Amino acid sequence: MRKTVFKLRTIILATITLTWALISGAAELVEVKTITFKSNVADRKNLQERIKLPYVVTSRQSVTDNINHHLYLENFDSLAPAHPEEPIDSADIVPEGIIEQSFVSYGIKNRVFGITLNFEACGAYCEVAEKSYNYDLSSGRFISLKSLFFQGNLAALSRRYSVVQMERYKSLINDFSNQLLEQRKRPLDKEGAEIIDDLQARIEFNRNCLEGIESLEQKDDYEIEQRNSMRFQIKESELVVSMERCSVHATLALDDAGEISMSVPYEEFRGKLSQYGYNLIFGEQVTGLEEYSNFSGQILHGTIGRFPIIMKIAVEKGKIYGVYFYEKYRRPIKIEGRQQGNEIILLESGDIKMDLIRDGDFFEGWWRGKKSFPMKVYFPKEQSNGLWNK
Repeated sequence: MRKTVFKLRTIILATITLTWALISGAAELVEVKTITFKSNVADRKNLQERIKLPYVVTSRQSVTDNINHHLYLENFDSLAPAHPEEPIDSADIVPEGIIEQSFVSYGIKNRVFGITLNFEACGAYCEVAEKSYNYDLSSGRFISLKSLFFQGNLAALSRRYSVVQMERYKSLINDFSNQLLEQRKRPLDKEGAEIIDDLQARIEFNRNCLEGIESLEQKDDYEIEQRNSMRFQIKESELVVSMERCSVHATLALDDAGEISMSVPYEEFRGKLSQYGYNLIFGEQVTGLEEYSNFSGQILHGTIGRFPIIMKIAVEKGKIYGVYFYEKYRRPIKIEGRQQGNEIILLESGDIKMDLIRDGDFFEGWWRGKKSFPMKVYFPKEQSNGLWNK
């Protein structure tokens, strides 16, 4: 991803503090600091109050680091600022085309912190979009939908959301069809013809959206789960899911449905969650259920020889791609490879190879270049610190 280059002179930190009390009477403080840039470049000076970058602070540094590194790698292809209270030297932290960004936070007290980034990006045209991220406050682990549900129940959630989408599009088709019937009863003039054309275009657009969802419903469970690019927010008493709107820029004016969301109270998920999901959502230490421990998309920590590293990799159908950083230098090193059972093989430039075997929460093996060094990485797991107590 290309970045916009501009010099950063000043950073203003504003802090929102969310106090989530523990049953013990202690408090878990989550501070969301807003890093606001002031640019020295003339045509970007007006952005100084419009681009808000969040920096999350918790009571434990490891959790703070995991949340922020994940958030920044997902959005800016870089580690989070090491010293957010100081001017940032990086000139390319904001992706090209972003002209405005803000955020809102939410969550379940003591257990989940969530944040939604709202942004406007401009290229050939401007569009508004949002991204949501949910984190386990006991570890800073990024929470995926797959980690919360039994495999089949995630497909069921997807189908339930599809029903909500289809009902919305059917309702719009019905409304516009009725309007079209009424319009055709009136004398046909230039304005009336334009109204008819507009209504017909809206009916056709919504029919296309409806047919697209209906075709997905014919696919098997695996393919339905693969479509789960659903955004979700783990709020205090309900799960809110949504997807990107049906329209592209050319059809945006016809999209009356926009981004369709669905809210489901947590009580409806009893009997459908994984062990991890039960523990996280209800704060109940349930055992004997399916547990989810996928490292894909997580922030991994470890060492190559005696040098600390931070890594983030994604796994898709056995193929791996990602990046890692030496903590001292904080420069990205791209890697790719494959997974075979508990073994992962990663390659970077210059014929450097990593051979790692998974053992529980850890991967251990060797980094092999001109020399060989032992290598070890691990991914976040919950910590027994009382954060999951009600």
